Amino acid sequence: MKTLITKQEIKKRVKELGQEISRDYSGTVPVFIGVLKGVICFLPDLLRNVELSVEMDFVVISFYHGKKKPGMLIMERGIELDIKNRSVILVDDILDTGNTLSLLIEHVMNKGAKDVSVCVLLKKERKREVNIEPNYVGFSIPDKFVIGYGLDYQERFRNLPFIGVLEDEPNV
Repeated sequence: MKTLITKQEIKKRVKELGQEISRDYSGTVPVFIGVLKGVICFLPDLLRNVELSVEMDFVVISFYHGKKKPGMLIMERGIELDIKNRSVILVDDILDTGNTLSLLIEHVMNKGAKDVSVCVLLKKERKREVNIEPNYVGFSIPDKFVIGYGLDYQERFRNLPFIGVLEDEPNV
């Protein structure tokens, strides 16, 4: 495994993101919506660096694996908080194709949010299937399969304190 982003680099950048969000949302109580499971390390660290009163919720999105529309995204757990007329910050581990965040932005707006911002730890340098430009980005990375700090390969490696690339990259 090769380290792409160190624990120290993550800690420094997450602190900076928290400061940016605190400045941008000063005087408000934003709602943070985390995308599970990948955000399990990033969101708590981010929130510890946001100097505002906040509310938070989680969503779970997965791929449909049935015979009809295989690969289609489905929301297994939606937003439970009332977000009508609220500022929402979607927090995800990685922006890859843009499909997940596109679905979430539409979901949030349909629930009556006043506005929505997107914060991602990682933004892959690649052509997106859906044009999404996040408001807050931790790191831009090459189009590689990464693990650690919440990101997994077959449910393993989420607990690594850094972002790494597997030497023998899986076909994903």
